[in-house]
Amino acid sequence: MLGIFKSLISAKKTLLVGSLVFTVGIGVGVYLTNKLYTVIKVTALENELKRQDVLNKKTIVNLKKFYIGKVNTAKSRVVIKKVKDYVKDNRACDINDDTEQLLDISRTGMSDATRGSDERISRLASITQRQQIESCARDGVQYQELKLHYDALKQFIIDSRDN
Repeated sequence: MLGIFKSLISAKKTLLVGSLVFTVGIGVGVYLTNKLYTVIKVTALENELKRQDVLNKKTIVNLKKFYIGKVNTAKSRVVIKKVKDYVKDNRACDINDDTEQLLDISRTGMSDATRGSDERISRLASITQRQQIESCARDGVQYQELKLHYDALKQFIIDSRDN
């Protein structure tokens, strides 16, 4: 009987030690898995921050170029206002009807008035030379602004796609 008690005590110790080792092993495994997951997640977040930092630096460079262009465009608008100082505003300017119609078509895509090909009635131009020059200058400035916006957007898309 003493042998049975010894073997039961031995089995109990073996089960207790085995359970303890198993529990400690599970705990260490969960701890290490959690640490490994945390290291992987932190590394991924650091890489994302580096990528965002690079993208932000490129965006800052592009915005500087964009706003320098906006300042230059604003200066061009000031120059347009100076046209009044150099060009007289007279109705008898050297823009004849045919030239005016051609300019209207090129600027708007539509003629001022549909005229017959045989109609040669001379009339004063509906726009003056100053108005024509100011209009062309405004169109040029608007083109510059649109090009600035287009270039900035295109560069932003390229930079975003690279990262």
